[in-house]
Amino acid sequence: MIDHLTVRDVTFVTNGFIHAKKLAVKGYKVFITGGEIKASTEAIVGAECVLTLKNSISQSALWVQTAYH
Repeated sequence: MIDHLTVRDVTFVTNGFIHAKKLAVKGYKVFITGGEIKASTEAIVGAECVLTLKNSISQSALWVQTAYH
């Protein structure tokens, strides 16, 4: 999805290292949450992560959740 972004005036807050790096390389302003690193998904999780997301001011958001089968 990141590869198809065309908007430029946007800031991202993410808990995913991979996504943060891709967005930053494309020139976007990116903030990453605090918390515990989950090795299997390379995501940051836990109470500190949730607190960061709750305190982030946004006009719109896309929330993606990791699914397990």
